[in-house]
Amino acid sequence: MRFMNAFTVLLFGLGVLVFVAGLFADAYSWKIGIVGAVALWVFAVTLRVYAFTRDEDEEFGDYRPRRLYDRY
Repeated sequence: MRFMNAFTVLLFGLGVLVFVAGLFADAYSWKIGIVGAVALWVFAVTLRVYAFTRDEDEEFGDYRPRRLYDRY
């Protein structure tokens, strides 16, 4: 859990760093910096959701995906 929290914060920080580097270093425009920052943030959230949902599925044992039309 701590590793995933730290990794998520690292990726969010890298997103901010990409944006700030684009602003002050003139390596690319600020618009590209925003796109890079948002891409890193989406990647961080996706990895976090994937890691936590996979653990919950294995925790309950016999996991079978539900179909949308099944009602319980």
